[in-house]
Amino acid sequence: MIKGSAVNSDGRSNGITAPNRWAQQKVVGEAYRRAGVRPEQVTFVEAHGTGTVLGDMIEAKALGHLHAVPRPQPCAIGSIKGNLGHTEGAAGVAGLIKAALSLHRRMVPPSRYAAQENPRLRLADHGLHLLTEALPLPEGAVYGGVSSFGIGGTNAHLVLGSAPERAPASECPGGGVLTISSASRDGLRHNVTRIADDLAGLPEGRLAQMCWSSNKVKSSGRHRLALPVRDRDQAVSDLRELVTDDGRFAAAAGLAGGVSTGWLFTGQGSQYRGMSGALHAESGSYRRALAEVDERMAVHLGRSIRDLMLGGEDLDRTEYAQPAIFAVQYALARTLTDSGVEPSWVTGHSIGEYAAATLAGVFGLDDACRLVVARGRLMQQLPAGGAMLAVRAAATEVTDLLADEPMAAVAAVNGPRELVLSGAAETLARIAEELTARSVSVRTLSVSHAFHSPLMEPMVAAFGAVAAECTFEPPRIPVYSTLRGGLLGLGDPMDADYWTEHIRGTVRFGDAVAAGLESGPTHLIELGPRRVLAPMVARANPELSCLVPCPGPAATGHELTEVIAALHRDGHNPHWDALYEPAQRVRTALGGYDFDTTHRYWTHGASTPSTKTAAPEQESPNDAPIPARTEDTTMDNLISLFREQTALLAAARSGPAAAGAGPDTVTAAAAIRPQATAVPPVREVTADTVTAAVRAEIARIAGYSADSLRSSQTMSGELGFDSIMVADLVSGLARRFPELTAEPAWFSPTSTIGDLVALVSAQLGAAPAPTAPDRAADTGSAAPVVPPIAATDEIAAETYLIEQFPEVREIAERLALGEANGLSNPYFLVNDGITRDTSIIDGQEVLNFSSYNYLGMSGHPRVVSAVQDAVAQYGSSCSASRLISGEKPLHGQLEAELAGLLGTEDAIALVSGHATNVTVIGHLVGEGDLVIHDSLAHDSILQGCKLSGATRRSFPHNDHAALDAILTEIRPRFRRVLILIEGVYSQDGDIPDLPAVIAVKRKHHALLMIDEAHSIGVLGATGGGIGEHFAVDRADVELWSGTMSKALAGCGGYVAGSRALIQYLKYTTPGSSTASA
Repeated sequence: MIKGSAVNSDGRSNGITAPNRWAQQKVVGEAYRRAGVRPEQVTFVEAHGTGTVLGDMIEAKALGHLHAVPRPQPCAIGSIKGNLGHTEGAAGVAGLIKAALSLHRRMVPPSRYAAQENPRLRLADHGLHLLTEALPLPEGAVYGGVSSFGIGGTNAHLVLGSAPERAPASECPGGGVLTISSASRDGLRHNVTRIADDLAGLPEGRLAQMCWSSNKVKSSGRHRLALPVRDRDQAVSDLRELVTDDGRFAAAAGLAGGVSTGWLFTGQGSQYRGMSGALHAESGSYRRALAEVDERMAVHLGRSIRDLMLGGEDLDRTEYAQPAIFAVQYALARTLTDSGVEPSWVTGHSIGEYAAATLAGVFGLDDACRLVVARGRLMQQLPAGGAMLAVRAAATEVTDLLADEPMAAVAAVNGPRELVLSGAAETLARIAEELTARSVSVRTLSVSHAFHSPLMEPMVAAFGAVAAECTFEPPRIPVYSTLRGGLLGLGDPMDADYWTEHIRGTVRFGDAVAAGLESGPTHLIELGPRRVLAPMVARANPELSCLVPCPGPAATGHELTEVIAALHRDGHNPHWDALYEPAQRVRTALGGYDFDTTHRYWTHGASTPSTKTAAPEQESPNDAPIPARTEDTTMDNLISLFREQTALLAAARSGPAAAGAGPDTVTAAAAIRPQATAVPPVREVTADTVTAAVRAEIARIAGYSADSLRSSQTMSGELGFDSIMVADLVSGLARRFPELTAEPAWFSPTSTIGDLVALVSAQLGAAPAPTAPDRAADTGSAAPVVPPIAATDEIAAETYLIEQFPEVREIAERLALGEANGLSNPYFLVNDGITRDTSIIDGQEVLNFSSYNYLGMSGHPRVVSAVQDAVAQYGSSCSASRLISGEKPLHGQLEAELAGLLGTEDAIALVSGHATNVTVIGHLVGEGDLVIHDSLAHDSILQGCKLSGATRRSFPHNDHAALDAILTEIRPRFRRVLILIEGVYSQDGDIPDLPAVIAVKRKHHALLMIDEAHSIGVLGATGGGIGEHFAVDRADVELWSGTMSKALAGCGGYVAGSRALIQYLKYTTPGSSTASA
């Protein structure tokens, strides 16, 4: 258990590699204070253990300042670096793991090489003791410390305490969804066996806890297996069969991608005695949701609809059937949303549209219950005598039969050849007889009333009065209306008139679903008491499958977990907690991941003989000698480590690498090695051996391949050598040539590799190497070679005089030509006034056809006043990057308002609209990626594509079918694909079909970016742009960009999207992290 921690920094010290004693003792003391322990209570400390005389001395004194107090036993110290070496970025956590295991096992292991303690450290005087043998820890509370000090001066210390005794987790019956994931299908198969073995040794009552644990730690890979389980032994058997049965394995496994779901809400006729009883018994989440709707509905119904449903009473009476169906649908929808499943769109069949609208936010649960109860009660009060007839025919085939029948109508169009007629019983009997004579299949339905027919007319007015008292809102998610037969637009609200018309109107389910399917959902989910709509959809779309969490009277109650499992296999990440009761949400130890070891990627270098004979390894670590080292080699060792790592990476890439990072950018946890890599001295000094040695050392330090180096490359300018790299080079050459004495003058800014070779050769007495072409001269692997020029006067003026640049001369000649022909320059006219629909040019008011002040806010008195107030309070400039100098309050307010307007999680403001596209596109994609944009894309998009280095393709303007065809052909060739469109194309005045583009994006697993320069403030009921216009889920578009200089009457650009995206852009995008905004 971590009891306390502290972090600080050395501040000013003697250099980058010199630690600060005062900072170290302060950070340890602060950690003790926060943990509430005294130094004498700390039994052991896992020290940082630099392994250098200076570092060890400073750490010993820092610890001694705190631990040199009266205590029964000195504080034991050690460092795992003696066992593992320096693990660099993992050094601190390696020590933490050792300390945690020591407390857990009640035994602190000894330190290697502890027998030869450095007497100069005077550990005993500092109240410290280097462990030479294992230290048993006593019972009760025990404390240990862990230090980790970074090379950049950051110091951290943790205080750990022994964990209190924990009662064994109680068993909790039940099951869940067992999940396994991997980066590959083979890896997934390997780990199925592993988890089956773990499960076999688990107590039966811990199955649900193991499922929940697997959901938390084994569910994030792309290749996924999700298996609903109820019994441990059966689960073990199923898992082992999956490994050998390819068919079953394929059914239980999937590849994660984008998931979008269309939700279908069942209509009347789906009710039955005890409906959803099995699910109610199995799912706590469903029970809670049903209880919520039951409580709200009881106010209007006068009794518990839950008791009516689950008590086995007859539900065929319309006054109960409709509320019961709504209650089941609402509870199912809440259960799914609580599990993290969100619909991309919804549609409902007749009474099912009420639950769909409730989920979409059209009305609240109270109003929904009021409407549903009133609808069922008023319909129940209508006289009997109505009938309904299912007909296998198209609507056009019955038009003539209904023309002279005012008491009959088409009640529903469920598919291309699936109709339901409704009306007076005698009328439908005549129609059925005629259809039978025409060889059309008909079937009389068992109903209490003729729903969606003229016979409903007597109750319409009364229902309208109830509806008029309710509150209606625009839907928050797309609704495919079965009354309208398609997606509801902003001009067609679901208000009181809509629901009144809904009573008699034809249910155009087939049309609504067909429209919804055009958006390309990956899954359909039917919500209702039984499977009714799924077969209808399947008959018209045989390739589609529909998930059903409550399939009917034969349901087991486990179907909900099967739905969640199916969605997870395909890429959805559920809120797993919703599937389990609190007692089931207990961590259970799982076996580690079984990595695929078919392919290994270790770099195997040739062993380097040492200049000294290594001592044989001793049987006892306490007797092993400490490797020899001298105090003055610390910097050499450190530098050598950094450069060797760079060279190793270059060798692994089998090609030239970029020059290594400077010393100030080296990770803070990088280590000081005990001894530099030994290189055998060169015995026979010749021109060739000197050349080879110099190039090898330069390659080691800078990370280039030796073959790519050229004699003419400058050490400082082209290869990027700084003073530390030069020091490393001198040390390396000295190891190869012990008699060499390097001179500082050898390394001037203009010194080349050839110069250094000549100087080393001359001092060592080696003959100069014969002139020969460099091996890299024709490879293009280093900097491009510029042919030498004999004299300065041979350099053409057009290469160094800007006014002589061809492109500069061309524009000057074009302007001069216009003036010569008497044409005035129409560009850069002085617009003396506010840019709106008119402008002042040369003192005259003229019409301005190029103004983008769409809302007239630029120059509006309120905007002017706000600008003046802001300048007075904050000045006219931030004067530096927000990242460094801090933000103004207005930055956060602006970005919050932008996110709110656009309907996204977050937004970032940038310095210009044009630069926004250029920098963000160039920042998110690169070589190996594809950017595909509308052929009418603006210049900022094109410039961003060029900057990115990605492959660029265009598709015909606003042709999403062509976009789909192009991506179908070439998508697999690229890593990332970014689709770029605009909200409004200002020169043409048209807009893209955004839902269709989103469907293409999902199909091809691409990213979508929309430039809303001309659509923000123009489209949408509140000016929220094309996203609001089409009422799409804003999360379906990864990047919403635009400018604030048009409708928003300001300066700068913006990008809106997810919090993760905006956080990444804020810290890394050039236009954000380096610009003064």
